[in-house]
Amino acid sequence: MVSEKPKKQRAGDSGFVASLVFYILAFPVGLALFVAAFATNLLSADEVLFYRGLKLLVLAAVVQFGVTLLLRWGLNRRRARPAITIHHQIAAIALAVAVNLSFLVVVPVTLDRSVSVFLLGVMNAHSDETFTAQRLETVFDDVYVRKYGAMQRRIDEQVVTGNIAASGDGFKITPAGQRFIQVSTWIANLFHLNTRFVAPDLASSRGG
Repeated sequence: MVSEKPKKQRAGDSGFVASLVFYILAFPVGLALFVAAFATNLLSADEVLFYRGLKLLVLAAVVQFGVTLLLRWGLNRRRARPAITIHHQIAAIALAVAVNLSFLVVVPVTLDRSVSVFLLGVMNAHSDETFTAQRLETVFDDVYVRKYGAMQRRIDEQVVTGNIAASGDGFKITPAGQRFIQVSTWIANLFHLNTRFVAPDLASSRGG
């Protein structure tokens, strides 16, 4: 006759199942809340998409905490010893925040400002035509830079972030902007990246 598992071991197995169920239910909540916040156009007045995304990220995490608190209570209410603790909640929320942040940077922010996506969009709109590099450069300058106000948009973003400030009839970099470039240069050197964007060569530029 096979003996029954000790009570403590059965309780441990039951606690593991409860924890697994909690994570399976709690983690997607954070993802769904973040996507829903974007889908409903919440905080759409914010001009900088990345900062709007960070605000929605925090909002989704706060709401997720409330939802998972109820979920935690539901899974623990018939147990003499709670299987789901605040640590499980924090872990589930932290995982959702990490995934949401990665998604924000890789997908929405890229689609919002990527030159490569613009290039593909132009070619897709005229899929039966052949584009030379010169023609694409012309379209880029006429549409992306001038028609869509790419430079003005980035100036506005940097003013909002405090990296540049109005000075006379133009703009000057602020100490915060200089610190950003210093940190960016250090990171670029650390990862052996090309520094042409943090230390551009303006010798051939009419604005240099």
